[in-house]
Amino acid sequence: MVKHPDFITAALMEDLRGKGDITSDTLIGKRRIDAIIVAKEEGVLSGLETIDKTFERLIEIYPERYYQKPDVTVLKKNAEKVKPREVICRIAGDARIILACERTILNILSHLSGVATLTSRFAEKVNGTRILDTRKTTPGMREAEKKATKDGGAENHRMGLFDMMLIKDNHIKIAGGIDNILKILENKRKSIETKVEIEVSSLDELKKVLPHRFDRIMLDNFTPRMVREAVGMRKEMGIDVDFELSGGVKLDNIEEFARTGIEYISVGALTHSANGLDMSLEVERVYE
Repeated sequence: MVKHPDFITAALMEDLRGKGDITSDTLIGKRRIDAIIVAKEEGVLSGLETIDKTFERLIEIYPERYYQKPDVTVLKKNAEKVKPREVICRIAGDARIILACERTILNILSHLSGVATLTSRFAEKVNGTRILDTRKTTPGMREAEKKATKDGGAENHRMGLFDMMLIKDNHIKIAGGIDNILKILENKRKSIETKVEIEVSSLDELKKVLPHRFDRIMLDNFTPRMVREAVGMRKEMGIDVDFELSGGVKLDNIEEFARTGIEYISVGALTHSANGLDMSLEVERVYE
């Protein structure tokens, strides 16, 4: 298996390119500073563990230039709400190291906290219905982003293509239709070790699928009226299976979907459309 650098290492290497922070190295010398990371708007925090890890990675990459890790005191917790001007973290140490990591730390922390914040806004609008994330994540950051959605109040859908079967429209089309998919599954059911979910795009497809054994059925781009009909059909047929709604879900309509009686709502926007939570690093004291 090819081993790729973790996203923190990749971000540092992208910023420093083997030469370090040439501005700070040239002008500052080995001064020590006290600094803080401050929230500039209200939100939910995630990724706080990456602050210390970023300093560790920097020293691993450039041990000949940066060798004394700053002291990091994190004052808040992941999944905790933060208000404007609240101090998230205190940092004390070599100014060159802190400034070399500043933008990487803020970019990652801002992004993950933005994911958690947007997720919390969706989660606050539903009562009993569970919010799921998706695989629509930033390359290299899936694990961190899925942790951020949990910090915001969602549950994780499958991590990748390896841990759950999800039969989508392209699988159905390539296999020659939903009837063929159902036949293939019946023949291979004993060899399948993971949970199996199937996507349907109409009530007619749902009626075909319901009598078969699935762990979950995804209702793709259903309207609220269609979801209510789907829930009624399931009840009438006496089938015990969870439904997941996917597609077209926004902050201004999720409450209506949640009232239909559906168990899960997956929202790709949690990770692909979250704005970063604004925050900054401020120097409080310089030691000569």
